[in-house]
Amino acid sequence: MLVDFIIPTYSRPAPLRCMIASLIAQTNPSWRANVVIDNPEDVDNVKLVESFADDRIRWTKMDKRYNDWGHTPREFGKQMSECQYVIMTGDDNYYTPNFVHELELRTESNPGMVYWDMVH
Repeated sequence: MLVDFIIPTYSRPAPLRCMIASLIAQTNPSWRANVVIDNPEDVDNVKLVESFADDRIRWTKMDKRYNDWGHTPREFGKQMSECQYVIMTGDDNYYTPNFVHELELRTESNPGMVYWDMVH
């Protein structure tokens, strides 16, 4: 199982760093991150994403600022996805190191959709 994390971001490298670090810390490496930068002028997030030097982390920039709370970047990221499971998340979220492993256990019966609650 490979899971895609769709991560829209707008000029917030500090939370994005935490988000990506939480993915790199996963005990199960079967994930991919699609960072969608909703600011064509944003060089800080590009430098940050590239600094991780991990082939599982991909990024793209939107052609303009959509300013719609990430809806357009999420849709764009979803269209880029080639995985059976897609997680729409935010740049200010993070995941415990066993998240992908636990997700894989819960999808062995191919449920079609998995829902969980977020702890804030």
